[in-house]
Amino acid sequence: MKKYTGNKNIPGVYQKIINEIPDCNTFIELFAGSAAISKILKTDNTTSIYLNDINECVLNRNVCTVLNAEIFNLNYEDFLTHYNTLIRSSRSTTIFADPPYMHETRPSQKKLYVNEMSNDDHIQLLSTLLQQIHNVIIIHPKNKLYDQMLTGWRIKEIKIRYNKKTSIENLYMNFPDPKELLDYSYIGSNCWERQRIKRQQVNIYNKIAILPGVQRNAILKKLSQSTF
Repeated sequence: MKKYTGNKNIPGVYQKIINEIPDCNTFIELFAGSAAISKILKTDNTTSIYLNDINECVLNRNVCTVLNAEIFNLNYEDFLTHYNTLIRSSRSTTIFADPPYMHETRPSQKKLYVNEMSNDDHIQLLSTLLQQIHNVIIIHPKNKLYDQMLTGWRIKEIKIRYNKKTSIENLYMNFPDPKELLDYSYIGSNCWERQRIKRQQVNIYNKIAILPGVQRNAILKKLSQSTF
């Protein structure tokens, strides 16, 4: 299968995105594309995954392998209207938006998608996402429009290599650093830190596992009751 243009299944990229997704009941890829993040996420059965893309061919080719996902073939505004009428206000939701990038931020002006977006379309997208009550994560190359419209949003920079060229992209988030993550599999800022943390986790686990049952359960209960 030909690699999907804009796919975020790139080492060092998907980990940074997943490390910003707060614990939530529902995770939405608003412009699903290859659905790379949902395919990699490790969640339990209590988390609902919604995948939406306006291009039905993309949906059929890329997202059918995401288990237990609900799939929608709508433009993003219709999907959000539909979704917001179904949920309860107390339900925690995270929206991940990876739209077709503004042409001025691309190395080439060549058309990449069946459904491209004009500058006015991007303004409408940001206006719509600014109105959401949910947690929102947007990924897009750094540019004046996004920086101006998303003033006050938390920003994390990511360097991505596409076809031997480096793109400086931002994660724009309307929520503070999450205290709890949806998936802890990739914590760490780089591969070496992730390896160190995994070794640390194994060492702590092994030390607790060899304790007598009552002592082990006492420690686990204390940890579950503690606030750090």
